Amino acid sequence: MDWKDAECLNVDTELFFGTGNYQIAEARKYCLGTKDKNGDYVDKPCKIREMCLKYATFDHPQLFGVWGGLSVDQRKALRNRGSKPTSKPGRNKKMVSPCTRFTNHLKILASK
Repeated sequence: MDWKDAECLNVDTELFFGTGNYQIAEARKYCLGTKDKNGDYVDKPCKIREMCLKYATFDHPQLFGVWGGLSVDQRKALRNRGSKPTSKPGRNKKMVSPCTRFTNHLKILASK
């Protein structure tokens, strides 16, 4: 798995850095997938969710946005518990700021 496999690669980054409950819920769908009323996946979870979560929670803690399906507060709680996801990230660079640079950041990671 690599960053180029991210479900969010070509999605408007504003969605992942919104503060409203609707935006956060919509962003989480790209990470966690969506199920119908029978519990069957309509959209499958992101293939690199664990890698993304590990990157944004432990390797290069991100202070903004939804990463790996979790909000900033959820990632902070996970980090405080010390529960690291098991997947290993590829070669990563630290993200400088949210939104506009997020897309460029993912594309750089995907090109490696």
